[in-house]
Amino acid sequence: MRKRLLIFACCTVAACGAFLAIPVHSASASTACRATYTVKRGDTLSAIGARYGVSYKQIAQASGIANPNLIYPGQKLCIPAGSSGGTGGTGSTPKPPQSTSGAPPAGICAWCRPAGHPAFHVSDYRGDPYSRMYGWCTWWVVQKRLDERWGGLGAYAYQWFWNAPSHGFRTGTTPVAGATVVFQRGVDGASSWGGHVGHVEAVYSGGWFLISEMNFYWNGGGWARVSYRYVHVGSGVGFIY
Repeated sequence: MRKRLLIFACCTVAACGAFLAIPVHSASASTACRATYTVKRGDTLSAIGARYGVSYKQIAQASGIANPNLIYPGQKLCIPAGSSGGTGGTGSTPKPPQSTSGAPPAGICAWCRPAGHPAFHVSDYRGDPYSRMYGWCTWWVVQKRLDERWGGLGAYAYQWFWNAPSHGFRTGTTPVAGATVVFQRGVDGASSWGGHVGHVEAVYSGGWFLISEMNFYWNGGGWARVSYRYVHVGSGVGFIY
């Protein structure tokens, strides 16, 4: 009798666990999905939302998920339309750089698309040692400097500036072509929880510089897409040389 009770209890727990992990209803027929995402091991709705520029609540509602803390690998999620994305996960496109001290040099506009630098998609490749980062801002800067060893700098982009010296890198606040620019959390459109990184393509007078970046939803950028913008030096903006 005791054995039967134990078996029943185990089966009951397993059934409850499976029930809680499965959405209680499907997405509404009126919900417009601009993308469908398949959950991978280790994913959270918050991280997925940050990737697409929507809140975890929006994804949960669009996907018919009763408990946002319970998702499982292989589950299909509806990424709702109506939000243009952003690295900050706020559901709106980040504004261009706000650090506009001094007049920009001729031909540079903080609010316009850099001429001759269209956005483009980049695919991962076989044997990429950094494939786990693919699509994120960190993946792009690593690809631009494959001669360096980037392991152990931190799970979040903003941590890279502080951890870089202990891994043999020099850091500073002066832009240099070929350097990695690190934005602290919330600075110049960077994620409020992870920060952001980009690659310095060119440096101009007055503290202005051009960067290429991935997973920044502006100027045609986004997930696994590279875009360009002009940035000005300021608080919360550092460089890894």
